[in-house]
Amino acid sequence: MTKSSCKRDPTPLETCLAPIKLIMPKKTLSLIALVDLGESSCFIDKGLVKKHGILVLQKNKPIITEVVDGRPLASGNITMETTPLRVHLGDHESYICFNVISSLVHLVIMECPC
Repeated sequence: MTKSSCKRDPTPLETCLAPIKLIMPKKTLSLIALVDLGESSCFIDKGLVKKHGILVLQKNKPIITEVVDGRPLASGNITMETTPLRVHLGDHESYICFNVISSLVHLVIMECPC
């Protein structure tokens, strides 16, 4: 990821806010994502999914997820995921399946694809 595509947070966490594009067959969404350099999964807000008609699939087995302090995720187990979405971040493009969660602060949370 180039420096111009990521605005670093002054905290010691390895995260940044970066503009991304979710490219779908009939529209493109421009959003700011929380990009976590240590993250191993990608998440998207269920309200955003519903509003834009993003296709989702039921997971075979729910995923139990905890927040950084060990508490369970407030929205409960993750039971849905998106179909692969084309994501553009800086000069990198990839297809990502996002876990669907309720997130009032960051609509998209993703691992650094670089």
